[in-house]
Amino acid sequence: MRPSILCLWVLLPVFPIAPASARAQGETTHPNPDAPREVRQYEFMLGDWVGERYDRTSSGDRRSASIRWHGTYILDGWAFRTDWEQTNQDGSAQRGTMIRTFDQRYHAWRIAETYSANPHLDVFDGKVLGDSLVQSSEHDTPTGPVKARRVYFNISAKGFEDRIENSRDGGKTWQLQFRETFIRAPAKRES
Repeated sequence: MRPSILCLWVLLPVFPIAPASARAQGETTHPNPDAPREVRQYEFMLGDWVGERYDRTSSGDRRSASIRWHGTYILDGWAFRTDWEQTNQDGSAQRGTMIRTFDQRYHAWRIAETYSANPHLDVFDGKVLGDSLVQSSEHDTPTGPVKARRVYFNISAKGFEDRIENSRDGGKTWQLQFRETFIRAPAKRES
């Protein structure tokens, strides 16, 4: 039986970025054999990754943050989860969890993310466009509606990149919010 998106909303608080407890909830490195083949589209994120995030302040200064990311299948291989931790230049940190499930009814990904800096739930739809994976959402803000998209690109066995862009004019123009570059984390040495 395939878990529903409602199941993911209920489970999201159970996975506040606690990989040890998640293993008891069906964490695995392989998709369920009965899952749709599309569930493998995020498989490039499996394992541990390190990266850098780059953006600009409102005054135009460039700033960066270091990121650690862990990707795994969950719910016995029916969904994919990434846990992340970002350390900013000032030493502050934030953590987040993103759960992705492929909805066969709509042939699209349904994605939910929450994070520690501003605990709320962001919801995205996702699909493959060419060689990229694109997650998109639309939400209201005090200054009007905003479209957001996160694009994963330059995907290889050694690394990948992503960028987040926002549009305040219905998608006519996009403003880069930040860009991230990831490489596979070095294997931990056994002592």
